[in-house]
Amino acid sequence: MAVVIASSHCSSRMSSAERMRTPPPADQQGESGVDANETSATGMSFEGTKEAQNFVEDPDFAKSYLSQCKGTIVKRIKADSKALERVDTISNATTREDVMYRPLADLLSDISKDMFDSISSEDRKSLGIAHAIVFIDQHDAPPSHFPVGDPRDKPDLVGAFSDKDVDETKPKGQKGKVSQKIPYHRLETVVEAKPKHKTGGPQCASYLYRLQQARPDRPGAYGLYVRPKFYQIFYSNPVGTKASKQIPWHNDKGELNLDVLCKYVYSLYDPLKDLFLYDPSVKWVEPLDQALGPPSWTITVGDDVYEGAAIEFIGNAWGRRTTVFRVERDGFPPIIIKEGYVESGRRYEESALLNHAHAPGFLPGVVRVVSAEDVQLDGRTIAFQDPSSQVTKTKRRVVLADTGVDLEHARSVNDLMKTFYDVLEVHRTLARERHVLHRDMSIFNILMYPMHASCVGARWQDCPPLIDDILGEPRRADAPRTPRCLLIDFDHSAKLVENDEPAQENLRHRTGTPMYIARAVAAGEPPDANYAVNVEAFEDAKMPLLSPEAKQLYVNAYGEDRYNRYNDVESTCHGGTIALTKRDRRERPFYHRWEYDAESVFWTMYSVLLRVLPKESSSETEEMHEDLVDGWKSLNDHRIGNSRNVTDSRESLIQRSHKRFRAPFLPEMNDVATTLHKIALQVIPSYAVMPSLPPYEDHLHEAMQRLILDYLVAHRDHDIPLQPGMLRNTGGRVEEGGREHGMFASELRSTTGPKGQAGGVGRSLKKATTQDSVSRSSRKRAAPEHEESSQRAAKKRIQPYRYVTATGPHDRRPRKHDPPVLQGQWEWPAEPAGGQPPSDDDAGDDEADA
Repeated sequence: MAVVIASSHCSSRMSSAERMRTPPPADQQGESGVDANETSATGMSFEGTKEAQNFVEDPDFAKSYLSQCKGTIVKRIKADSKALERVDTISNATTREDVMYRPLADLLSDISKDMFDSISSEDRKSLGIAHAIVFIDQHDAPPSHFPVGDPRDKPDLVGAFSDKDVDETKPKGQKGKVSQKIPYHRLETVVEAKPKHKTGGPQCASYLYRLQQARPDRPGAYGLYVRPKFYQIFYSNPVGTKASKQIPWHNDKGELNLDVLCKYVYSLYDPLKDLFLYDPSVKWVEPLDQALGPPSWTITVGDDVYEGAAIEFIGNAWGRRTTVFRVERDGFPPIIIKEGYVESGRRYEESALLNHAHAPGFLPGVVRVVSAEDVQLDGRTIAFQDPSSQVTKTKRRVVLADTGVDLEHARSVNDLMKTFYDVLEVHRTLARERHVLHRDMSIFNILMYPMHASCVGARWQDCPPLIDDILGEPRRADAPRTPRCLLIDFDHSAKLVENDEPAQENLRHRTGTPMYIARAVAAGEPPDANYAVNVEAFEDAKMPLLSPEAKQLYVNAYGEDRYNRYNDVESTCHGGTIALTKRDRRERPFYHRWEYDAESVFWTMYSVLLRVLPKESSSETEEMHEDLVDGWKSLNDHRIGNSRNVTDSRESLIQRSHKRFRAPFLPEMNDVATTLHKIALQVIPSYAVMPSLPPYEDHLHEAMQRLILDYLVAHRDHDIPLQPGMLRNTGGRVEEGGREHGMFASELRSTTGPKGQAGGVGRSLKKATTQDSVSRSSRKRAAPEHEESSQRAAKKRIQPYRYVTATGPHDRRPRKHDPPVLQGQWEWPAEPAGGQPPSDDDAGDDEADA
């Protein structure tokens, strides 16, 4: 029996059962107009500008990407005097593109009507179409309701299925403007027109990039680029963009050359089956009381239907194209559904790896899979193959069982420090007991204030003592233990398998988020002398000894043996022998070590603790702000290169003296900065080049946890309350969706093969990346500026829950495609673990201002 899970906020104009590919029945379309005084935006506001320049022209495009339409209709269109007149107007455009809009819109709309009329009513029903597509001049009005941020893109023309609401937006009169923007979720295609001596191909590709980000129900999409002498058809999907050759408006005999143009329009209705122009398992629904309003989405996963979903995150349209949906439910955690296009044949797939990790019993602190599937259309898996690399990307959808809160929404510094302690404990337990290495620890993949959906009959196993067990009395039993953290996004994780050459080879591939990736992983080899491989660095990195009070608490939780096991003697550092000179280094092949993930946790700590804002914060002096901008720039500007000679911009930050390291932090955060500096000293050495390696792979975890525990014991009664979601102004770039650096974890990767060889889609961080960038959710908006001690500080607001999901309280049946590890009944948790998440009141009065 199918289960329908509806959002508590869902009020729609049409139910998902009624929604087809098109809007409701339409009135007769009106007259198109044109504004001769304005032209479309010529700048590309999206982040993939470089990729947009690299579209590939395919000489066999019409055969490979377009459907055949009836020749008699094409012949009639070519003989139409109106078509000839409109093409002549387009062909005679010189310096002004606006004169092309009206005739081009009319030409395409007439062709569209003819193509629609040529499809029988029975075929229309099977194709899910009920109305003709109309082309509208909207060059002066960017499409509305982009799910994330507010891009400035203004396609000259847009194609949308005609109905009363759409028709009313069309310009009235010769110089009329659109009365209302056509929303992104109504767009079926985009058109870019350019006069002589201007290029618009990359711009058309960029508009397709946005269109596909905004429409998860459109795996593929078509676009059109027009100039006075030719037109060019584009097709875009997750493996990139292909284009036809430039097709002259007239053939050698002077006759209209509209055959390919007609095929383009016809393909919008009846595309080639392998192009997967639409995915009916995802459907948009507009608000009941707002025509062309912001849509919600109805998503079918297996037998279950989720209504009222909102898009929370969108990724690179020409990469993994991750989309995260959120379904709000009163009194329960939100449901989040994550989908994306993953490379087929990958050694490790996220849901399978998570099922493996939880197979012996649920491991607290690691997100759990409820269901996962490869998305299909008419019995065929939605997948695309890149002809150049032969890589196939398959659309995959996952529902998860746990939720949490972004780190920037911490209520206090101690809450953050407790979270980071548990992150390290969960990570080392996951690697040691379940043999899974995350390999992409970052601010995007660590949540706090977790809420776990309960599962009746589930087993919990390998629950180590966590920070609340150490600081609390009495210590909790194994089963009820819940950490302060939740690790998510295992797209780039790997199994740790001894004597398995393929598994070992996989660990030699570099992956991570540029700002947080370990230095050795970024370089693709153990750091050289520039990374402080010297005796002083190792001497400063001896395993820390706990204060008497902290040691007693530690021993009560873990025992004396564990404490002594990691302690150093005079000639060791973390149990390994010290390299006295550069000649003492051991050249070892690179592979992803546990300590590299621990280093990524350090960079995450620095990123968060540098920018959080105490409730009782001092005025920030100009010198302090300059130090803040400088410190943030060192982290934010880091790129992953393919050369061993690339300098890591973060090295100058981690090598600073204590005084210099502390300079960017607010005075209230001095003790926090001191602890971070002590941790930095543990991170600096290149343990991989020691003559004899540390005997325990989790040695850096242990060192960092000891320093965090010392801080928490010393500040147990001296916590620093924070303003949840409010960050200091780093003076850097503000993301379109809100964060200065904001990206979703699985999208911002730089993945290369051994020793820097290309091994997948390589990306590095810029606005987010150099080759690729994604936009954060619209909930990541900049908060209003306000006076604070005669100084204005721009601060950003972040929605509490970011990456969450739980299924409703209904029985789960094992799925043929991906059965759950533990079968039973998923239930909603009564309250979050590890402390209550911030409420609306905690976020401050200006929460309402957003």
